[in-house]
Amino acid sequence: MINKFVHIVLLTLLTLASVVGSAYAQQEKLLEAEQALKAGDYEKAKLAIDLAIVAEDVAIDPKAWYYNAFINKELYKKKEATSGGMTYRENALTYIMKCVSIDKENKYSNECKNIIKYLLSTIKTDAVNTLNKEDYKASFGYFKYYLTNYHLISNTIDTSSVYYTGYAAHRIGNIPEAIHYLDLAMQYSYNDPLLYIILSDDYLATNNIKQADNVVMLATEKFNDNKEIEQLRVRYYSQTNNITLLILSLHQAIRTAPKNLDYHLLLSQVYEKLAVNDSVNKRSHLQNAEKSYFQILGINANNITANYSLGIIYYNQAVDIINAQNYNIDFTTLAQIQDECIDLFKKALPFAQKAYELDPTNKNVLEMLSGIHFGLNDLDKSNQFKAELENLKK
Repeated sequence: MINKFVHIVLLTLLTLASVVGSAYAQQEKLLEAEQALKAGDYEKAKLAIDLAIVAEDVAIDPKAWYYNAFINKELYKKKEATSGGMTYRENALTYIMKCVSIDKENKYSNECKNIIKYLLSTIKTDAVNTLNKEDYKASFGYFKYYLTNYHLISNTIDTSSVYYTGYAAHRIGNIPEAIHYLDLAMQYSYNDPLLYIILSDDYLATNNIKQADNVVMLATEKFNDNKEIEQLRVRYYSQTNNITLLILSLHQAIRTAPKNLDYHLLLSQVYEKLAVNDSVNKRSHLQNAEKSYFQILGINANNITANYSLGIIYYNQAVDIINAQNYNIDFTTLAQIQDECIDLFKKALPFAQKAYELDPTNKNVLEMLSGIHFGLNDLDKSNQFKAELENLKK
């Protein structure tokens, strides 16, 4: 009985000795890490701190976690600073947060804040540098990580970083993330027209017309008479086929940039499209188209689209009149119609001829010229252009 008791006591003592020895060994490792830190041997310090930190008494010591964070920060500077690696910085931030959570007396509060500021400043620098290099995937990752942890150093909003996170997401085609961050930037009143341009495009890409309309409307209110926003409105209403707002936007854009031929051409084509789809107001729409094409020729008399389009407008009007007649028409009315058609063919001719001079191989122009001369009863000319057209088709 006595021997059994002695055996139990000995086992208990051995176990205690083992625990004490292990704890002492872990404390030795913590001391070794501290000495390596002082010597600037961060790799040795990391090996020691990783062994020390597994002990329960060390794991609840904020100093150990602060050391671990500091070591990883220094290893980042030594091993990953030039490559932009995140491993040591992520580790450092994790260990800093562990230190903060158990440092009830705030012994390491200032040191932790300084490390966090340093880590996030390097991450933002990498985010900006990769953005400038158009490495948008890397930039998005850096910016997102930076913003996720920005609250650790400030209660304010880094609005520009919110915008650039969305911008980078947009450039890599991550539309949900782009919308999330760009919408936040808009809410934070980030003052750049490009934000609204990208955000409206991304909403449109997801078929969220309501939100896209809202963004375009806000952009119009915020950036009145801004050329980029005018271009946005024209492009957006053209894409969404909102003809009423498209015409208003085009007129506004032309007032701002009166010599922009693209705006004039699009406006003319919109009126022509309306003429096709709105027979009741067809004549009015064509008159608006004519007016717009003449404005183009006032800017550039050699614009082939305007010359061809004016020619075809008059030519088609004559053809429509002819096609609308029936066989029971009286001679007096027929003569009037012929005169009207001849006048339209004559109006079309100089514009068709100019278009031909600008592009003598344009099949549409050749076909129109053949038809105009046929209508003017100049069969030789009509056949000449018809022959040119046939040669092009060979």
